[in-house]
Amino acid sequence: MNEWETRIKQYDLLHKQSLEILVYLTTPIVFPHENIHLDSLLTEVVARELFGHDIDRWQNQDKHVPIPLPLEKSKGKYPIWKASVAFCSSKAREHQDFWVKRTNDEFSGYSSQKIVWPAGVIGDTVAKQLAYEVHLEKPTGPANNPASGGFKSYFEPRNLLATEYLIFHAKGNKTEIHRLLSKIKGIGKKTAIGFGKVKKVVVTEIEKDYSLFTPDQKPARVLPVEDFPKVKARMIASRVTAPYWSKRNMVVCYAPVSPLPKWQWDVYSQHKPTFEEIWFEENVDEDWFDE
Repeated sequence: MNEWETRIKQYDLLHKQSLEILVYLTTPIVFPHENIHLDSLLTEVVARELFGHDIDRWQNQDKHVPIPLPLEKSKGKYPIWKASVAFCSSKAREHQDFWVKRTNDEFSGYSSQKIVWPAGVIGDTVAKQLAYEVHLEKPTGPANNPASGGFKSYFEPRNLLATEYLIFHAKGNKTEIHRLLSKIKGIGKKTAIGFGKVKKVVVTEIEKDYSLFTPDQKPARVLPVEDFPKVKARMIASRVTAPYWSKRNMVVCYAPVSPLPKWQWDVYSQHKPTFEEIWFEENVDEDWFDE
């Protein structure tokens, strides 16, 4: 029995309960174009534990296999993991940033029109350039082109969301979910330059299950229409399991109201720091106690 089969059996035997998961962030998150599914985050971690040695597995979808997760699955024609998408704090604030890159163009060439070549350049006599526009290099030779290619300069807007935490709900094993999520250092795009940095993960057992529906009975994740015919919500074409970016095996699904909706209800596990925690998180100088 290989490690993949062993993990499937282990997860099947785990006790699963209704959970609320808070992922605290220290930096704003880049506002996503699509929903962030909890099961896709868990799939990423488990897949790297099982197949981290297989370099091209993430891009080669023909190598994809069903990844076991410590979650409960729904029943129906299209079984889905009981795990919601990410919701943000009701106090979250949106703002816009700009992504700027200016290539050093000191030695770059330039374009010119209606050139008249002196005698001896392209012929024995003075000649007019037939082309409408010509790109000329400086004496230094070819240089990085700031207009296109890998050294292209850009000035792009980027929508950011400042939120204290992201909130998920799931029906799964508390201990294993916490272990897996604790390995994630960032969520969303541009994590390599500091956005969406994860501070800590808090997993709390709760009484009600909000993994599929919010308290007002709206979709908390993508739900296949055939298995949930009585739902009234916006419809999209989507996969029902990770990878959600793939265009294979898409079905008509009900979806949450936005890519990152706000959680308008009570947060059971929201941690309120004590006076001591606030004090020591400020990095008080140790010499203060010696004065």
